[in-house]
Amino acid sequence: MADLEEIHPLGATLLQVSYDHLNTLFHLKMSQDMLSIQPLAV
Repeated sequence: MADLEEIHPLGATLLQVSYDHLNTLFHLKMSQDMLSIQPLAV
């Protein structure tokens, strides 16, 4: 990843941001699936 940052710092940043965004969406979806599968016990 260091090579990419040296060549195109903005491109590397955008890649990191989009990766983090996908990661967040994935975790949000997993959380929603867990909630729908396991209703909260009162």
